[in-house]
Amino acid sequence: MMSPADPILDYGAFRRYRVPVRVAREVCDRHGLPRPKRIVRLKRGEVNALFRLDFDQKNPLICKIWVRPSGPEVMELHVSTVSRIHRETGVPTPRWLCISSGDDLIPYPYVVLEYIDGEDGDVLWRTLSVEQKQRLLAECAQIMLILHTSGIEAPGPTDASAWAATEIDRHRRCIQALRQQGWFNGRTLERVECAWDRRAASLSNAGQLSLVHYDFQLHNLRVDPASLKVLSVLDFDYVTQAPPFTDARDLVLSVFLRDPGLADTFWQEYGVLDKGQQKILALHSLGRLLDILAAYGGPTPFGWDAGMAAPLLDQLDV
Repeated sequence: MMSPADPILDYGAFRRYRVPVRVAREVCDRHGLPRPKRIVRLKRGEVNALFRLDFDQKNPLICKIWVRPSGPEVMELHVSTVSRIHRETGVPTPRWLCISSGDDLIPYPYVVLEYIDGEDGDVLWRTLSVEQKQRLLAECAQIMLILHTSGIEAPGPTDASAWAATEIDRHRRCIQALRQQGWFNGRTLERVECAWDRRAASLSNAGQLSLVHYDFQLHNLRVDPASLKVLSVLDFDYVTQAPPFTDARDLVLSVFLRDPGLADTFWQEYGVLDKGQQKILALHSLGRLLDILAAYGGPTPFGWDAGMAAPLLDQLDV
């Protein structure tokens, strides 16, 4: 087996990464797939490079390349977990058509998988009425419940205390990085530190762990625009074991902070959290926000920024 190429760590270089159509055709030839007419880099994903393979008389396929993680381990975890989810649950996921840990054509781990019709959830979201948004969020809650009660295990913490330890360690690293970067408001960072000092011990009381997606947000859903049925859940790259209700963290950051009324719809379908769980989710969502902002060294291309910390801190102060 050949060694994987060094990961692309520079964000600009990641966005410029391309695969020639000649290489895409050779990949498809090698795996017994039709030859694509063209290959198009999709403006989706912040870790993996995604390409749509277009054909003359066939539905498109997707080529997903792990160019930023180091080595094939992340891809292999993704493959094994998604295969079980596809086989053992009612959660819709794409079919995987070929898998490679890297070869002489593409030196990074890659897969070619089924293209799912419909629209990207975040794009469709902007066109929906409040009632339609409620319907879509109710289905999201139902899908999460299926995942969280599936009994499928993934590598990760074994109990709430171990999960809390990883959260606290991540928090320390994020705070250190943000201080070094110097762009995040100092008073807000002090307020964050006070909130963590007060609340960190509660993380160990989060309860039993389950399989979680941990990137469950609208841009990782393909949705039928007519029925609002979720046609596919994408990108299980961060799948792990965690308190199940914390899987809503990205919906908190991308939807619920802007429209708390929609949060009520989601939790009524999923199961209403008690006050302790609400605080844990707010603290975990704050940690997730800081982790992402530190990784980008500023606001993200998908709209997360430092101002989102304030409403989470307000929830923790109540």
